[in-house]
Amino acid sequence: MPWGANTFAGLPQFMSIQGAAGDVNCPAGSYTTVLSIGGASNTFQHQQAGQWIPRVDALLYFKLGATAPSAIIIGFATTTGTEIDSLQVDTDLLVNNGSFAITVPLMGVKSNTLWQAGATPLVEVNPTGQAVTIRSVSVAGSRGIFWLQGASN
Repeated sequence: MPWGANTFAGLPQFMSIQGAAGDVNCPAGSYTTVLSIGGASNTFQHQQAGQWIPRVDALLYFKLGATAPSAIIIGFATTTGTEIDSLQVDTDLLVNNGSFAITVPLMGVKSNTLWQAGATPLVEVNPTGQAVTIRSVSVAGSRGIFWLQGASN
């Protein structure tokens, strides 16, 4: 972007929990959408051309079962199935009948086409071996912010 170009990407978008009754049950061995911008079918389309870097800042409350999973992957993806970024939860947090909260920063690479065409940002959870639950925990529960940052060419 040239000097003086408008790099304001618009206001951040709130990402809400995707459980019909609040909590989201995540079976082992597959990605489950836990956060989205108003539903997995809502798209975010940026109106201004340019290079944009997507970012998600999420707070997730986990509840583990009687047998904890051996690993948990948290991913940032779109409904096309393309994983943009992911991280693995520290295994020291995975204890039987445990619960914990974790903040997750996820970031993608710059693009001048994906967000202009429209895409749906998702936060997904994939536990290994045992299921987990992402808790709604009332109004101040699991949630996230999706936003775009202007990038230089």
